[in-house]
Amino acid sequence: MRVTATMLANSLIANLDAGQARLQQLQEEAATGQRFQYPADNPEAVTATMNLNQALADIRRYLSNITAAQNFLNTTAGALQQMTTNLNRALALGIQAQSGTNSPQDLSAIGEQLQQLSTEIATILNTQYQGVYIFAAANPQTTVATGSPPADQNLAASAATAVKDTLPIGHQASVTENINGYELGGTSVLAAALNAVESLQQAVVSGNPSSITTAVSSLQAIIPEVTEESTIVGARLERLTAQASRLGTLKTDLEQSVATVSGANMARVTTNLALEEQALKAALESGAQVLPLSLLNFIQP
Repeated sequence: MRVTATMLANSLIANLDAGQARLQQLQEEAATGQRFQYPADNPEAVTATMNLNQALADIRRYLSNITAAQNFLNTTAGALQQMTTNLNRALALGIQAQSGTNSPQDLSAIGEQLQQLSTEIATILNTQYQGVYIFAAANPQTTVATGSPPADQNLAASAATAVKDTLPIGHQASVTENINGYELGGTSVLAAALNAVESLQQAVVSGNPSSITTAVSSLQAIIPEVTEESTIVGARLERLTAQASRLGTLKTDLEQSVATVSGANMARVTTNLALEEQALKAALESGAQVLPLSLLNFIQP
């Protein structure tokens, strides 16, 4: 078969186009650091990258929820600690009021201190985090603008209707961030604690020894339950810390996988880019030698 100049020219052009395409692909990889620019470049890698990125998005959402829950529960833990301190102080005053050596003036002074503690506990129960009452039993999303403080409601909600504010922190894993007092039974521990201090204050003011003894016993019984609420919060915080650690490790692994699947091997790209540039230059020079024809060859004198 005769090889004509046209055939040589067409072959050269085809080779130059292919080389130029490879060079452009390598230049894009070098500029972006990615193995592909469009889905058609590598459909399999694109699909794998999309799946990995979706998994990463889920993990970032879970980690964000964990941070939000940790902040909410840390606020709750601090409030419960303050409440426990005030309850123990109220109990000490109640025991002091039980002694038969107190004068009416002494009982009046103790009653005033108990009144202050009752007010402080009510203030604690009205603690807010980002505009939300953290102990709102009926609705944890009750806000300053739209709802009454929990202490004003006397935490009046049943265990059946108390809302749990639950956040997803993993695949089929969630955590309840709010404590409403109903975790230990059908009545609100937090409401009972506030009522116990109020009852003790009223008993001390009345000066009735029997009433004081009854009120002290009620307060002694409720303090361990409030402490147990703190334990529940602490357990949730520990679980969140462990889950955040696991997700952090998984996030790092997935990010590395994305880099492996979609990221360009820059050492290889740099080497191949130089080779392609040399090959393209050599092809142009060879074509100039093999096909020296120009329009001037076809112009008749």
